[in-house]
Amino acid sequence: MSPTRDRIQVLWMGRNNYYQTSQVVSDVTACAAYVLTGRVIVLSVVNAEGEGVGTTAYNEIIQLDSELAALPGIQYIDVRSLLVASYDPSNPQDVTDHANDIPPTSLRYDNLHYNNAGYAIVAKAVADRIKALGW
Repeated sequence: MSPTRDRIQVLWMGRNNYYQTSQVVSDVTACAAYVLTGRVIVLSVVNAEGEGVGTTAYNEIIQLDSELAALPGIQYIDVRSLLVASYDPSNPQDVTDHANDIPPTSLRYDNLHYNNAGYAIVAKAVADRIKALGW
């Protein structure tokens, strides 16, 4: 038996193939089924700079996140919305990002990946959920 099958698993997958919704859902489902404890947290797929409201990428990511949220037997955390809501209202670029429903520039070090402040928000959300569940 794998030493990780009896632990809490946090899955943050699907960003690189978000446009293959059924494949991502299948992959997440398979990974969740592998965990013996059933203690599985799935994080939402996030959109990047240029993937705001009205873009094909945005629509596909929102659809995928909706399907991930509906999966039985997992704890889903919408980190995408949490990050979007964590924008700095005094930062004009963050305000623009927020209006486009994109995680803010101030929390990223490039067009997609997060800086320490962004990852701290994600980590806190995961820790809070684990604590709330008593895991």
